[in-house]
Amino acid sequence: MRPKDSVMTPNLSRFHVQELSRHWPFSGLSNADLALLVKNLKENYYEKTEIVIKSGQMVPRLGFLRQGQIRGFAANAGDSPSFVREAGDVFPVGAFWGQRPVRTDYVAASDCFVLWLEEQAVREVAERSPVWAEFLGNAVHAQLQAALKQLQSTQSQWLQQQQAFESPLSSLPRREPLTLKPEASVREGLAIMREAKVGSVLICRSLAATDLLGIVTRDDVISRVTWVGLDLATPIETIMTRPVQTLTIDHSLHDAAVLMSQSRIRHIPLIAEGRLHSIVSERDLFTLQRFSSRQISAQIRQANDLKAFEQAAHDIRTFARMLLGQGVQAASLTELISHLNDVLTQQLLAHHAQKAGLDLSRACWVALGSEGRGEQTVSTDQDNAWILADDMSADEQQAFIAMAARVNQDLDACGYPLCKGGIMASNPECALTLSQWRDRFHAWTHHASPQDLLKASVFFDMRALAGEGAWPQQLLDQALAWAQSQRRFMTLLAQNHLQFKVPLDWLGGLQAEGEGEEAQIDLKLHGTALAVDAARILCLGSGVRALSTRERLLKASPKLGIPDAEAQSWVAAFEHLQVWRMGLQLAAPDPANAGNRLALQGLATYQRRVLRESFKTLQGLQQRVELTWGR
Repeated sequence: MRPKDSVMTPNLSRFHVQELSRHWPFSGLSNADLALLVKNLKENYYEKTEIVIKSGQMVPRLGFLRQGQIRGFAANAGDSPSFVREAGDVFPVGAFWGQRPVRTDYVAASDCFVLWLEEQAVREVAERSPVWAEFLGNAVHAQLQAALKQLQSTQSQWLQQQQAFESPLSSLPRREPLTLKPEASVREGLAIMREAKVGSVLICRSLAATDLLGIVTRDDVISRVTWVGLDLATPIETIMTRPVQTLTIDHSLHDAAVLMSQSRIRHIPLIAEGRLHSIVSERDLFTLQRFSSRQISAQIRQANDLKAFEQAAHDIRTFARMLLGQGVQAASLTELISHLNDVLTQQLLAHHAQKAGLDLSRACWVALGSEGRGEQTVSTDQDNAWILADDMSADEQQAFIAMAARVNQDLDACGYPLCKGGIMASNPECALTLSQWRDRFHAWTHHASPQDLLKASVFFDMRALAGEGAWPQQLLDQALAWAQSQRRFMTLLAQNHLQFKVPLDWLGGLQAEGEGEEAQIDLKLHGTALAVDAARILCLGSGVRALSTRERLLKASPKLGIPDAEAQSWVAAFEHLQVWRMGLQLAAPDPANAGNRLALQGLATYQRRVLRESFKTLQGLQQRVELTWGR
């Protein structure tokens, strides 16, 4: 390296502090720590193709790439770079902090300016700054955590906006207003309010806003019927309140709260395009501030019709958004979403089993895929199946399949789309007896056709939700033993996984589908799904019993001699992409049907860098799979 001797003037020092503070982890340091780092730094200029650091060289200073791009070339790797460093990157962290020679040539890919930080200052700041120390100890993991905080901060802003009642009334779940004709009796009005468990009924001749005549609430019944002993056969228009205060769906929650306070009312009909759209109550305005897992679970367990289940599913997604904004980590968040989805599915199963007169102890409803792993995001389709008793008759089996069809349809209405591949309990191929499933798992592991590999990937993520809970574990234990004994099956499973690559080009940069404003990356297909598949393979190959991706990676790694730090980095990258996916889904107009495609345009420099590091980390995970099972 060629230190550029320059006098560190106060103005130059301030410039370097400002430049560094724009980037993580320097943005997490105090002004005093930043001043110490820049006090004796040296700046170098490198021309394109000039070597910045030579392989085998010890690095006495830590580099910060202020401008340009640097590529790393490993020995005997030809012209293909091993990595790319861009403006804002710190390098070479591992070699510098571990006091070892670098293993690659660092070559300027363009004209570059590098700030070299003095070792003594770097170590002194590390002693008093946990942020700096964590970054040096695990740079990738630290950057991922910083990005998670940024994403959670974005969701926190949404939460504050909701609590400030700035959102439009259209953001609330739609509740169809209860309506009656004016000539209907008071008795009819009381009956439908009690049956629907609501506090008001609108009196109108049609759903046109101009035909809205009045409103009757429970308070009206008490003051105008009960206290005066009015005959219940009286036309309901006699006791209605008129005129009716209304708002459009474009008004804000704040507008509704003010109108309720000023007019001393608790219900406001909402108008959209000149017609009755829904109705908002005083309770609706404060629901977002009272969400809890216990409340939603209780709400689900009290549900007895499809509308109640649909509302509960909407509340699960709203609750997830609030938790993401409060900084809940990916593993806890996806586990909680999966738990609440479990409760909803279990209640639907109990509801339909009772209606059909079926005994759930004669079967087991299993969750597959992301729900089976306890990793559901807010936008997820259905993957489920029946395990049926071996002595079940054909007629009884058909009854369970018919019941499953009703459950699948209700889940679809709640925002969990039907599986496009047909992996649902209503499909006779997914409603087999315990013995038939055992034969199926044996065929998958011993024959290992391409279709077998696909099905095995889904059904190895199996978890009981209702019925005889011991059967899925029996199947998985047997399948685990078969998988370990079948080297061909494991090799084909790994080779099938390795056909799919992380979205990085040969230079190590992000490789998107489309260009310009259309440039996007599918965070599931080319991100989290790769981690899920790789973790499953490592788990099967090491004989570890685990379902979640996090648990699989952390439990299988020691068995395979993989350092804990490496496994932790895989987990951090996976969970970072999981949270990013949820952020995308929750920001969509319809979270239940949102996708996983991230638009690259508009991403900040640090977001691109962390995204790139996440994919590079998963690339390392795939290399582990290839090394162990891919040959």
